[in-house]
Amino acid sequence: MAYKTEQRNKMYELLRSNPHKFFTAKEIAEILAPYDVSLSAIYRNLAELTETGLVKKSVKKNGREALYRYVNNDVCKDEIHMTCIKCGKIFHMDHLVSEYIQKNLGIIQGFELDKLKTVIYGTCRECIDAEKQSIK
Repeated sequence: MAYKTEQRNKMYELLRSNPHKFFTAKEIAEILAPYDVSLSAIYRNLAELTETGLVKKSVKKNGREALYRYVNNDVCKDEIHMTCIKCGKIFHMDHLVSEYIQKNLGIIQGFELDKLKTVIYGTCRECIDAEKQSIK
């Protein structure tokens, strides 16, 4: 980050203290309303935090609002990410499955996977279950 402001610090702390929660820019604006953080400042800071890798951005399929989540690169560096195309949530792949994929790509394909930058898109169990319930 080029420079820090109180507003950026408040937003960063909100995201950092909720690493498993997804926020829209509007939700962040509502939470930080007492600190007079403008929506444009939130979008600008989210773009910078996303670019530096401190925040992951995902978008629902056919969605207009992006979801943002704090990412601890030390924790995420050994995990493949999975993004749900319906709800936009980001998950870590099970570590053993991730290791299996990486090992076999190396052996069979001679390919080294960059797990930090790898994202697999699909539909999460929660969205699958919700869809099944709506069909009944």
